[in-house]
Amino acid sequence: MNAFIERLKYHFIALGQSFYNPELYHSVVHRWKGFGAFHIFVLSLLTSLLLAILVTSNIARFAEEKLPNILAQMPDIRIEEGLVIVKNPQTQPVKITVDKDVFAYIDTTVSEDTLRQQKAILMVGANYMLIRSPDGSIERKPFDKIKSLVLNRQIIEQKWPSSASLIFVLWPIFIVGQFISLLIIAVVISACSFGITAMMDQEYDFEVRMRIAAIAMTPPLILSKILAIGLHHNTTNWFDILLSLLYFYVILITVQSKKNQEL
Repeated sequence: MNAFIERLKYHFIALGQSFYNPELYHSVVHRWKGFGAFHIFVLSLLTSLLLAILVTSNIARFAEEKLPNILAQMPDIRIEEGLVIVKNPQTQPVKITVDKDVFAYIDTTVSEDTLRQQKAILMVGANYMLIRSPDGSIERKPFDKIKSLVLNRQIIEQKWPSSASLIFVLWPIFIVGQFISLLIIAVVISACSFGITAMMDQEYDFEVRMRIAAIAMTPPLILSKILAIGLHHNTTNWFDILLSLLYFYVILITVQSKKNQEL
C-alpha cells in the first residue's frame, strides 16, 4: 500500500512538473517502464475531477438562472402505474418556455406522432416521455415501470442536489471514461509523433512514444479544463493534440540537449 501511495504521489507531482522539467523528461524516456498507463490514470483522476466541477458549475448556473422560471410554469404532475396525470383536467397542452423557446410540451391527450412534431426539448405524453437531442434525434422513455411518482415545484426544489454532492457522484463516474479517452489521445499523439522524429537521428519505439505522449498531453489537457471552468471556453480535441505534439517535440529536444551536455 505504501508503495502504491508513493507512486501515486510521484505521478501527481509529475502532473505539475510536466509543464517543464528536464529531469522528469529524462526519466520518462530512459527510466520509466511500460507505456505510461499509471500516469494516464492519475491524469484521468485530475481531468475527471475538473470535468465534474465544470458540469456541476453548469448545472448550478442552470438552477440559478433557468430553473425558477421553469418551475413557475410547471403544473403538478403525478404518475400512477405508468400513466401521467396532470392536476386539473387538461383542456390545453402545457408549454414551458425558456428564453421564448419551448423547453417542455405536456399533452396526455394526443398521439405520439403529434408530440414528435413539437419543437420542444422535452415532450410528455400519456405514458411516456420524448427527449430531443441536440442533433435532432428523439429518444423515447416509457413510464411503465413507475408505480407512483409525484412531481411539482416544491418536491423538485427540495430534491435538487447540492454542488458538493454532485461533484462527489460525478467524479467516479467520469474517471473510467476519461482514462479511455486519454489513452486514445495518447495513441493518436504517439502515431503522429513519427512525423516529428522523421528528421531526427534518435529513434524511439512505440512504448517510449506512449510514455512521452502521456507527459506531453498533460499540460494542454489541464489548461483546457481550466479554461472551460474559468472562462467557459472549450478547446477542440485537435487543438489539444497539436499542442501536445509541440510539447512532445520540446521533450525530445530537452532530453537530447541534456544528453549532449553529459557527453
